[in-house]
This record gives sequence, C-alpha cells and structure tokens, in this order.
Amino acid sequence: FIAYGTLTMRAISKEIALPFELAGPVDPGRGKLIGVAATLTINREDYDIKWNRVMDIGVAVSNEVKIELNLEAGQPKD
Repeated sequence: FIAYGTLTMRAISKEIALPFELAGPVDPGRGKLIGVAATLTINREDYDIKWNRVMDIGVAVSNEVKIELNLEAGQPKD
C-alpha cells in the first residue's frame, strides 16, 4: 500500500508517498488489532534542517534521515 500526504517540518511542506505494510486484523483475545509498518527516507536539507559540525566522536550527521513507523490500532473486545 502507499499513503499520499503532506509532511510539514519547520514550516516547510512537501508532498510525500509513504509505502506501508498492513498486518491483520487478528484477535489475540483482547479485541481486533491491525498493524502498520512504514519506512521513509527524507533529505533533512529539504526542510531547512542544518547541522554542519562534526560531533565529538568524529562523525557527521547525514543529510538522509530514515523515518520508521510501527503502529498498532485496536477495537476493544465487547
């Protein structure tokens, strides 16, 4: 599946496509549950997020930022 929407950070909005996987529904005994897992990589400079210094441990921050989402939603058991 792919969800389309707008991601806004630091007052900058960009249209994104968020591929995701859907699991379920399952009923583990406490009501129906579904799970969603998604991963998206963005360029932080697209949102004016700047960090150009080398850290104390000798590494720099990448321009690419990986965002991982794992969500669970449930319907309470009657």
